[in-house]
Amino acid sequence: MEVIVKNTNNVSYIYQEPSLNKDGSPLRDLKETRAYARVGAGPASVVKIQPASSLTGGANAQVDAVLPVLEDQEADVACWTTAVDLVGNESIPSNVVTVRIDRLAPANPI
Repeated sequence: MEVIVKNTNNVSYIYQEPSLNKDGSPLRDLKETRAYARVGAGPASVVKIQPASSLTGGANAQVDAVLPVLEDQEADVACWTTAVDLVGNESIPSNVVTVRIDRLAPANPI
């Protein structure tokens, strides 16, 4: 998985949907993928839910999301994705990518 910062707090998550179950068997019931973000040491939150391309997955995907970084804040944000099947089983997280989001203006010149 890769995360690209587009501007201020807008990012793109770029990843490939799984095509296998945890045990290596073919995936036949992929419902969606979820993009998560955690600002600093705060709680994780789902920032985007993307419907699966098909029940068997495997497609390259890109989702755009707004990260929960407030105005006048600068923070490291951990980003990852998971996959969810039709009955609600959620995969372990993808690799975690940390990006720095800067919405804090410098002090005025003196």
